[in-house]
Amino acid sequence: MWVGHSAQAEALSGDLPPSVLCVGPTSVGKWTVVSGVLSERFPTSLMALADARIEDLRDAAAWLDLAPLDGLKVLAVDLDSARDPMRAQSVLLKPVEQMPRWGRFVGVTSNPDSFPALVSRCHVIRFGLLAREEMARVLVSAGVPLSSATELSRLASSVSEALKVSGAAAARSDVMAFLEAVVRADRGSVLVLADSWTQDHRAILDRWVVDSVAGFSRFFKDSEMSVGDRLDRRGLKALADGCRAGLPPEVLMDLVLA
Repeated sequence: MWVGHSAQAEALSGDLPPSVLCVGPTSVGKWTVVSGVLSERFPTSLMALADARIEDLRDAAAWLDLAPLDGLKVLAVDLDSARDPMRAQSVLLKPVEQMPRWGRFVGVTSNPDSFPALVSRCHVIRFGLLAREEMARVLVSAGVPLSSATELSRLASSVSEALKVSGAAAARSDVMAFLEAVVRADRGSVLVLADSWTQDHRAILDRWVVDSVAGFSRFFKDSEMSVGDRLDRRGLKALADGCRAGLPPEVLMDLVLA
């Protein structure tokens, strides 16, 4: 059972019409559902194009025209990734209008007005915003704790937005743990954090250093700023310089403690 957009996933799991167009608002998970369901159903006979370059669409149309040894061949395309929607539509019109009996096409778009000829020739599956309960289930399946998933489902308009907020909160927590470990000279904890250190962590740390040097907080709670009282200005400057140079957390700690 697919978690999130279950009715649409069920439609994609049934008898596929020769040409299908999945439409709905941006960032509601259309491509995730389409590529996920079809890759499970057609593991060896699916071509999924998340980047609809014209040359790749031409190659895909030629691939679809060649008969397989058995079964179906399915072409799935994220149409919103096309740099030139009208040219992309033009390339896809021939296979859509002259679909071989073994071929299936599934397009995905948030902008159906950009592909009027495809809309008129395809069976349309409509995606909407997820209900709060369904969004929470999707977030839990993605690894977000239930309490956080429930809260995020009330605040975010889409799963991708909720995951972005959740990721930012986790990165912020990691940065605070890193700073506490630096103050304790706890290299072991810093090395553990280094395994998942990203650009988001560096950006949050840089913002924290700027606030610490300025002596006030625009983005952090007082409790999150208090660790700055235990670092001198040389240590803060070392953090700032190392962070902007993209140095890993264990090297940042060495610079602060040097």
